Amino acid sequence: MHKELSHRSMFLQSKLIAGLAALMLGLTLFFAVSGPAFAAGNANLLVDSSRVELGGPVSISGSGFQPGEEVSLWLTSPNGDAVTYGRTYAYDGTFSNFTNDWASDAMIFPGTWYVTATGLSSGAKAVSSFRMVRPMLAASALMVGNGMSMVNIAASGWYPGEQLTFWLTDSNGKASYLGYAWVYSDGSIISGKSFETALSPGYYRLSAHGNISGRTLVSAFNSR
Repeated sequence: MHKELSHRSMFLQSKLIAGLAALMLGLTLFFAVSGPAFAAGNANLLVDSSRVELGGPVSISGSGFQPGEEVSLWLTSPNGDAVTYGRTYAYDGTFSNFTNDWASDAMIFPGTWYVTATGLSSGAKAVSSFRMVRPMLAASALMVGNGMSMVNIAASGWYPGEQLTFWLTDSNGKASYLGYAWVYSDGSIISGKSFETALSPGYYRLSAHGNISGRTLVSAFNSR
């Protein structure tokens, strides 16, 4: 009698364990099939150009976000400062060619920048990068007679619309104001920008300072 009850108890235990296992398997399959199809780890971000002019617009596209969610965009400068680039919507899970012109006013640091996009509903995050070009300055001098020289300047990659101020420093360390020029929208000044000034033969340094970017570059040349 006791042996029969023992067998029946073991049989009921095995049925209960099998039932629980079937229930757990069913719940697992239910959530696997019925759970959200969106995966937060599938977001991607693309900057339209890996090389951007100083202060130029940055065009950003993204994919893999939750359809209809708002996406927050942030820029991290080469010195580690973060600045908001605004928000956009991923209506079908993507957004294309998003730009924010006013944010370009803060983009005056050359070097590598990072863009971070975060889906505010899903938490999906993606990161991309681009390089902000460095300004360039070159100078040379040509003697034109009567102690006068023509100082020729080439400059590019400066902040669009800023004013460049030029100074000359001679080999004795004496500095003198040379003049100024405005930067065009492509980051350049007039090709072959020249200033006529009195120069003695010798070694000179031309300094250029941008009033918006705050950048100062120096180019050395010889006057003969």
